[in-house]
Amino acid sequence: MLWIVRVRWSFMIDRATLSWGWDCLEVIALIKGTTHLWHAEFHRRYGAVVRVSPDQLSYISAQAWDDIYGRRNPQLKKHADITATPAGGVNGLANTPSDTDHARMRRQLVSGFSERSVRGQEDLLVRHMRRLVEKIGARVLSVQKEGPGGATEANLTLLLHATTYDIITDLTFGESANTLEQETDWIGFTMPLVKARVASLVATNYVSFFVAIIRRLFPALLPSATVEFFQSNVSALDRRLDSNADHKRPDLLTPVVPHLDGPKGFSIGELRSTVMSLMIAGSETSASVLTSAHYFVLSHPQVYARLKNEARARFEREEDINSIAVNDCKYMIAVLQETMRIWPAIPSSLPRASHGCFIDGNWVPAGTKVGVHQWSAYRSERNFTRPEEFLPERWLEVESQQFKDDNKAAFQPFAVGSRNCLGMSFARAETRMIFARLLWKFDMELLTSPEEWEAQRIYIIWDRCPLRVKARLAQK
Repeated sequence: MLWIVRVRWSFMIDRATLSWGWDCLEVIALIKGTTHLWHAEFHRRYGAVVRVSPDQLSYISAQAWDDIYGRRNPQLKKHADITATPAGGVNGLANTPSDTDHARMRRQLVSGFSERSVRGQEDLLVRHMRRLVEKIGARVLSVQKEGPGGATEANLTLLLHATTYDIITDLTFGESANTLEQETDWIGFTMPLVKARVASLVATNYVSFFVAIIRRLFPALLPSATVEFFQSNVSALDRRLDSNADHKRPDLLTPVVPHLDGPKGFSIGELRSTVMSLMIAGSETSASVLTSAHYFVLSHPQVYARLKNEARARFEREEDINSIAVNDCKYMIAVLQETMRIWPAIPSSLPRASHGCFIDGNWVPAGTKVGVHQWSAYRSERNFTRPEEFLPERWLEVESQQFKDDNKAAFQPFAVGSRNCLGMSFARAETRMIFARLLWKFDMELLTSPEEWEAQRIYIIWDRCPLRVKARLAQK
């Protein structure tokens, strides 16, 4: 038996190179927000699977996606790193370790994010998108009073995050947070909480004797504006539940409320926890993709010219832009795909705990933390031709011959398996419609420098810099 264990351990060391000293480096990288760069460098040096700490393996292959996240029996459980019980004391959809509980909660929400539901809520989406266009347009017109051809400066990071947040609050609670109107930097309120979560992970994994102290101090460490911001969501949920009998317009909670606290539904604690996660997941990732898309497009004039021509040729009027028609804009879809590859909204991995199984052809002992590291997978020459370049053509069938060796199965921005992104159809429709409207309505010029963009750091989600642009009405 000892011989078998020794051979198996030696086999794993041979197959997965250990980056010695990573424990110290990881703490530094987590604090600095540069773990995505470290992981990518290790994969470049050592290959498709890297042992980044004594109990953690990082993968970049397509096979690993299926082996780690796919519908195997039994499925790999979420690692404790992302199933920590929240401050409210109850796990929700995003962090429950139980597959049974996850399936029960997901069934309650899934219909609200379907393509059919998106079409049914399209008037609501369009209303918020118009507000975004009108806000930028009003600034342009104000400048043009001083002279023709005037342009206004705008921070797209703030405006796009505000728009997607207003949409998800309206879809969930039946009332918008109106952050666009007030230009509230809600993501700025969120980052202290996210960074505190990273600090908690560091403490749990590397200085565990501090965990109890940190958990006790956690609420006090957050800025009052952050606490007030999240409390506003709790209050909005309470108002939605209290007014259910009089609530006429269908929303994401319409199929949930009748089963609340029932055997097949959410408990009130689970719903609170789920809604808090949904406010970020249902808005930040879409805004992240749109912000990144504008940066890369405006950095590549030929891409931008082709995009504008496609949108303006396809739509005669802004009112023609809808969730069905945008699917005809193949180049725009390719641009969004390439954006999610070169600058993924979630650059890191979604860790799972091995139960003792084969992953990517090799045996992984039980208890090992495993995951596909998206930034590394999408920037690897093992998976993509010219991976460091922004090349939307790789996603167009008629133009992708030079990219025929790309391993596109390694690209899974919405994840795979039973815990893949619940709002995938919604996110695609939302990003395409917003992007198309801005392309159709405005000509933009990039003001944010490459140095500013590349200096962004990751703390689970991106700690984003302002994306400053100069916008003027489109010259059609």
